[in-house]
Amino acid sequence: MGATQSQLDRLEAVLAQMGDIAVAVSGGVDSLTLATFAHRRLGERVEMFHATSPAVPPEATSRTQRLAQT
Repeated sequence: MGATQSQLDRLEAVLAQMGDIAVAVSGGVDSLTLATFAHRRLGERVEMFHATSPAVPPEATSRTQRLAQT
């Protein structure tokens, strides 16, 4: 089920009130969606971070790298 426009507007308002934002990106759908939404709405005010370790699947790192290149 997708978010309604009202929910997206509310999320954008909450993010806008936060000032500069750092998003920890695991490479999963939730964090990638939040990071993408925040960056598209707030641009330079958003920084995304991804840590690699044996606990992080290589596919998650690959997804995060692909997003960073767009």
